[in-house]
This record gives sequence, C-alpha cells and structure tokens, in this order.
Amino acid sequence: MLNNEGEELFVNHIQVTKDHYNFLDYVNEGRWSSYFEQIKECLRVVEGECDVLYVGIGDCLVPRLITMINPNINIETVDYDEALNPV
Repeated sequence: MLNNEGEELFVNHIQVTKDHYNFLDYVNEGRWSSYFEQIKECLRVVEGECDVLYVGIGDCLVPRLITMINPNINIETVDYDEALNPV
C-alpha cells in the first residue's frame, strides 16, 4: 500500500525469528499476566459463537487457549511472517 507520495506505508520485513518465541525465554510473569488479561477480556465480551481476528500471532498461545476454553470462538490469526503459520 502506498501513501499519497507513492511511498510504501508498510515495510514487509520479519521483525524476529520464530526462535524468539521459545516458551522458556519468551514467556515471563509479565507476559503471562498479559495473556491472562487478553483471554479474560475476549471471553468476557463473547456470547455464543463469535469470530475474532488476532493480529500478530507471536507464540500463538493466546488464540489456542481461547479456543480450548470456548470452542464457539473462531479465531483467525494474521501475521506477515509466514514462518509463524498464521491461520
């Protein structure tokens, strides 16, 4: 996508490698707390079947836990890094 001057708005480059998301190195107490809040808020606002778009897949733990807790939530993940296997 280009701006009015014809310059690219988005730079498509990989920010980190997949190895960056190694659980023991990546998930600390603060991140785990953030995961909990994301999951709690998603479950709080959803009634019945729902579609959710999760942008920036990271380690994919949050979307996986949400769908384990509530299978009626359909999550589509997006990330321009194909190595992270967004679905």
